[in-house]
Amino acid sequence: MLRAIWRGREPQNLHPRVLFAVRQHLSILHAAVELEDLHQALGQQLEGCYDPSVPFPEDPTDAVPAASPTSPDWWRIHVGYGWYLSFYFEAGEARRVGLHCGEQARPAT
Repeated sequence: MLRAIWRGREPQNLHPRVLFAVRQHLSILHAAVELEDLHQALGQQLEGCYDPSVPFPEDPTDAVPAASPTSPDWWRIHVGYGWYLSFYFEAGEARRVGLHCGEQARPAT
């Protein structure tokens, strides 16, 4: 569906306001070269997310350094009306971009 939206098609099951917002945010993702570009353009709409399914190690000596706010597992953008774009930002590009409705937005696999 995102590919169709990016190419200018209008999906029938998406409200025009959501469609407009998704296109705007896809344009921002496409133009970003660094993560800082997204921070500046999106502000609080950009959230760093962590995978809650990864358990913490039992033994502190085997502990892996915890993820920090500067290195989340994936990112999501609150588009509006309960919709989110989720993605990984790697090598100057947004990868595995997905469009989701609801709080459990996860990146595309």
